[in-house]
Amino acid sequence: MKGPTVSVLIVTYNSLNHLGPCLDAISATGTDHEVVIVDNGSSDGTLTWLHEHHPRCKVIEAANGGYAMGNNIAAAHAEGDFFLVLNPDTVVSPGAVDHMVNLISADRDSIITPKLLQHDGTINACGTTMHFTGITSCNGLGERAENYSGVFESLILSGAAFLISREAWDSVEGFDPAFFMYMEDVDLSLRLRLLGYRIVCDAEAIVYHDYTLRLEPRKLFFLERNRLMMIAKIYEGRTWRRLWPGLVMAEVATWAYSVMKGPRFVWARFMAYVWVTARLPYILGTRSRVQGKRRVRDNSLLSLMSPVLPYYSLTKSSLAKNLSLMTTPLFRHVQRSALNLVEQKVSR
Repeated sequence: MKGPTVSVLIVTYNSLNHLGPCLDAISATGTDHEVVIVDNGSSDGTLTWLHEHHPRCKVIEAANGGYAMGNNIAAAHAEGDFFLVLNPDTVVSPGAVDHMVNLISADRDSIITPKLLQHDGTINACGTTMHFTGITSCNGLGERAENYSGVFESLILSGAAFLISREAWDSVEGFDPAFFMYMEDVDLSLRLRLLGYRIVCDAEAIVYHDYTLRLEPRKLFFLERNRLMMIAKIYEGRTWRRLWPGLVMAEVATWAYSVMKGPRFVWARFMAYVWVTARLPYILGTRSRVQGKRRVRDNSLLSLMSPVLPYYSLTKSSLAKNLSLMTTPLFRHVQRSALNLVEQKVSR
């Protein structure tokens, strides 16, 4: 008997307030699907509610190993040809899943990220862009929904909602569980791209996301440790040698931001270094595997990256504008230098 076309993977942690609308919207889709939920130790009654109201969902109870590991567990229990990874605070619009399935069925080497809208109708993300130092920003954040339409390439998918084939997921072994949460979607996207897969945003498929942009010390810790781990894994050695001036500038910028925000942010930034240092053997081991499997060179990544650090997402002051004016030419020079080096190596 043929299994479902789509396995919807959801990781929950005290997500009861959001699950109702999320699962109701999934149930309304006409696509053949199953729902696999991994609960990371919720204490808000999520499990009881799921068993009472959605008994057909596959529900797996797990110790809280984070968002990345939770999705890997869900994928291991899934039977579908495609995995639709969703945050529990998302609501898929009618027809969105069908639109993405049709798109990926025509090109199984693509991974589809939808247009994510906030509940006020403005954009949360139409894919994600990345500075070559690993600092990311959402495409279209806060803009009008109609500003983005059609299907177009995006460097990075959004971990809040994306559709991927089982083959693509298995080729990179899913998320790196060491990320726990934050940046795991960026790491996944870059590893997929190194194998030749494409990331595209389907702006005709709309998913609503209960999203609020805020940065607290704990989140900064995860973002920074994961950013450093990710760039340590992804780039070739020669790219590192050309990018180092820009990477140093980014470290100075993130430290300056932490100092500006206060002692708790400074401590979080410092502990990110401690965490990365303590896990260097793991990071070097995963780097070796990534580099050994890659099929494309770094120019395929660098050519899509932005030389502009997203200062504006942290502060709307004139300081952000001035910093951008001062640093962007320097970052652009470093990025072009690394890109030219890779292109020269490829042509020889």
